[in-house]
Order: sequence, then structure tokens, then C-alpha cells
Amino acid sequence: AMHEGSGAQGSATGTEEAMNNRNQGMGILARLCCPTTLPPPSYACPGYVVPACLKDTNYNVVLMNLLCIMFGLAESIWTGTALSAFLYILTDDSNTMVGYVEAAMGITTLVFALPVGYLADRYSRSAVIAIGGFVNFAAATATVYATYQGAEENGSWKQHYWILLVAMCGWGVVGGIVNGPAQALYADSTPQGSRSMYYQYLFIGWGLSSVAGPLLTIVIFAVYSNDWTLYMLRNVIFAGMAGEVVTGVMMLWFRDDAALNEGEEESDEEKGPDAKKKEEGEEEEI
Repeated sequence: AMHEGSGAQGSATGTEEAMNNRNQGMGILARLCCPTTLPPPSYACPGYVVPACLKDTNYNVVLMNLLCIMFGLAESIWTGTALSAFLYILTDDSNTMVGYVEAAMGITTLVFALPVGYLADRYSRSAVIAIGGFVNFAAATATVYATYQGAEENGSWKQHYWILLVAMCGWGVVGGIVNGPAQALYADSTPQGSRSMYYQYLFIGWGLSSVAGPLLTIVIFAVYSNDWTLYMLRNVIFAGMAGEVVTGVMMLWFRDDAALNEGEEESDEEKGPDAKKKEEGEEEEI
């Protein structure tokens, strides 16, 4: 038994060293955004911080669930009707110009999917996700500037239109990173036997927040004004941008070293009390 304990301890030490070496490969950006002062990789979030279904869950898993809730809420506020209506009025009722901007986001996501995935696998997923956070900030700044100036009718509408077109390309990159490297790191941070359960939590949160976004938009129109002017639509877009900035901040804090090794089980802190009791009972029988 002592030999087995020593072997297990040596294996754990080897695993820890391997994860530390893996963390050394993180880029400077990831190190700045993911400082070692954070809790240990095996840190399990307490129940008073997160919903009960995520109690004592891996750090990356909790962070990704919170990110998806905020991301779904923010996008559903501004990327649908509000943006299309704003562009339609800005471009003097041109459906074609609206279509170009709407298509830019999807095309950019498609074009950058492979490069982003390669960089995440080759170097660091958390670093790529953090870069996506900074792209988020740049796209949000450009969107706020263009919609503000467009609503104030300062300068040519074409200038604001092209800024929004570029900003939507940035949002396409952000969406590709959230749906690509971020979800890949999420999968690596969940035990294989429970992965479907965690994805169920993820998509439920995303779906509910995507429904809440349009409802919040209705509230904004009801409280302020139901006039679909550039000024009013701009305020709705600003509300969405506030959520996007929070999403960008969350993207800076993922950790490669919190991912589980292939086939690795949850730590004792991450296992529920029922699982712990079952293991203790088996040890007593032995």
C-alpha cells in the first residue's frame, strides 16, 4: 500500500510538473492576463459564487459558463434588429448596404476559423482567447464611435458605415474564438464521463440569455421611446456593448494549466459529496 501511495504521489508530481511546463509555453499576453496569483488550477468554485449545478467545478468550466451567459445576452441585444435598423436608416434605406455589414461577421468567422484553431493548438488556447478579448475591446470601441457619430450625424454616413463594417469583422473573430478555442479549453477542463452534462449547462445558459436579450431591448424601448430613430437605436446598441466589454474582460482570465489531462478524473475538491462517500465506503470494504 505504501509503495502504491508513493507511486501515486510520484505520478501526481509528474503530472504537476508537466502542467507547469505546459504553462511555461503560454505567451506573454496570457501571463499578463492570467497571473499566477489566481487560485490553484484545481480550484473549485464555492456554491455561494456560482449556481448550485456548478458548485465545486473546475475554474475554466465556471468561467466559460459565465462568459457564454454574458456573450449570449450582449449579442442578442444589439446584433439583431437594433443593428439592422440602425444601418438601414444610416444608409438611406439601403438593404444591400445592411446585408454587407451583416455578412461581414459570418465571413470573418469562417475565414479565421482555421488560423485561430491552429494557433490555439500550436501555442496556447488561453493566449488566443485573451487576444480575442483585446479584439473585443477594439471592436466595441469602433462600434460605439461609429454609432455615436452616426446618430449625431457628424460627417459623412459612409465613414461611419465603413467603421461599422470593419468592427463587424472584429466581432466575427471574437465569435470564432468563443466558439472555437474557448469551447475546446472548456472540453479539456471537464472529465470525459461528465462532459455531456457540462455542455448541457453551457447551452442552457447560452439559450436563456439569448432570449433575455430581446426582452431587455423591449424594456429599453418601453421605458425611453418606441421611436426607431438613430438616437434610440444607438442607446440599445450601447447596452449591448456594455455586455460585450464584460465578455472581453472574462476572456482574459482562462488558464491552460486548469485543463485536465486526457483521461484525468476530477480532483477530490471537484467531486461531489456523494462521490466522496462512495469512495470512502469502498476503501473501508477493502
